[in-house]
Amino acid sequence: MNELWSSSDNIIKIDFLYNVEDYLTFLVFVKSNSFQGSYNFCVSKNKIIELIWKINNTANKELIQFKDYDSDSSIRFEEINESVVIVNGLIGGSHNTNYLKFEFNADQTIYYELSKLLQLNLDIINDEFIEDNKRK
Repeated sequence: MNELWSSSDNIIKIDFLYNVEDYLTFLVFVKSNSFQGSYNFCVSKNKIIELIWKINNTANKELIQFKDYDSDSSIRFEEINESVVIVNGLIGGSHNTNYLKFEFNADQTIYYELSKLLQLNLDIINDEFIEDNKRK
């Protein structure tokens, strides 16, 4: 899995699983203190493009949200100042019996790691689309 952030008590990892049409599915793993959980997030290709643009082109990030299309699961990245990003969210969706609500502080490198991961997977999907159309 691709680690976006880790400290002694907190970890967040995201791994691309697959895509169906214009939706990408990621496995998101979060460890917050002694609690941990994972959940599949389905995110539209357009939302991925929007997130990448916002991370790379906005000086003041304020609030960036990585949200599951199928549930209320989400991860929020909120810039407090030039060095602190509050990461919070819900893994598993409140409709499930078990879910994880979490919050921890990270630094701004988490934005770079998220953007890099999303762009890499978007490029893979686009390359696969091009290859599929060449075969037709």
